[in-house]
Amino acid sequence: MNDALLIERVYCAPLERRPWVDCLHELRRVLDSHSAQLMLALPSENSSAANIDVSHDASELMRNEYYREYWRLNPFRYDEMRPGCLYTLDDFVERPSFEQSHYFRAYCQLNQADHALSLYIGTAHGFRAWLNMARGAEIGEYSDAELDIVRRLAPHLQRAFGSYAALERSRAERDTCLRTIDNIYLATAIIDRTGRILMASPAARNILSSHACISVAGDRLVLKRPGEQRRFIERIGEVADGRNASYATQSTCDCEVEKTTIMLRRVDDTPDPRSVEKPAVIMHIRTAFQGTQQEVGCISSLFHLSRTEARFALLLSTGHTVDEIAGTLGITRQSARTYCKRIFAKTGARRQAQLVKLVLDNVAAIVH
Repeated sequence: MNDALLIERVYCAPLERRPWVDCLHELRRVLDSHSAQLMLALPSENSSAANIDVSHDASELMRNEYYREYWRLNPFRYDEMRPGCLYTLDDFVERPSFEQSHYFRAYCQLNQADHALSLYIGTAHGFRAWLNMARGAEIGEYSDAELDIVRRLAPHLQRAFGSYAALERSRAERDTCLRTIDNIYLATAIIDRTGRILMASPAARNILSSHACISVAGDRLVLKRPGEQRRFIERIGEVADGRNASYATQSTCDCEVEKTTIMLRRVDDTPDPRSVEKPAVIMHIRTAFQGTQQEVGCISSLFHLSRTEARFALLLSTGHTVDEIAGTLGITRQSARTYCKRIFAKTGARRQAQLVKLVLDNVAAIVH
């Protein structure tokens, strides 16, 4: 393979279905190596999962053995390397001394790692990486021509790794955001005007995979009750166009114990005109009262409610009746009616539907 094709493979590596795996296999083939590794963490007992390894026949057991028994004996001093520089074993240990070592005899000879090289790719977006390759004694040392191939690839590996690190950083930030959303029990999805789901938190996917009246067909949201789908798509358009600031509705199936509340909010940011995906609204789904301390505190502060009144308001916002809330909170029906009057007076809401919108608007704001 000529340099141009190999460089192309390097730049495609971050976008592979399994990032870097095909590229490492190709590098292993071109450099006639037994193993190739993109090392993303300094060696330790816990670093195996962070690295991307390919080899001719290495098993998971063999890799675990290295991280459990031998990584401390590896003569490569990875933390002393300079970005973009290529190193071989000879840079750190004399060959006769290396071949007498326990590391060489107990591990390298048995795993075709008699000869090895390491390129410190560098640091990007909080990540750092090394390219490590090794092969057995029957093939011999890496030639100057082979080492030159790696040196010529070094700047391209650095740029490709920068792209990979940026993607991983973005993915990590997104996952953190989704976990935060889930931790306050807001199942959240971003959908376009047709009801196609562009992104959904794990909590939202869990609800949609098992809900009796709301599901996903392909990648589109489907409301199963007659007439609901058409009305829902119309509401998405209204919210996306700004004709309604937000929209809240409740759906109850005969087979469901709990009511489901759906809240739509407009996506404020203008989408990138180059993108084929056009987010229209953010959808929050609640299937039961899950009032966390954050939610109760938020509603209590915003509307000057007591904590019991705030919890009562959250229960009302998820479609519970006054009698159901009385049973949940362990209060009399008369006390429940008194709480209800206080809440409507303090929030300014006149109907339960208005309270649903008011409460969900402000609870949803916690994640924005």
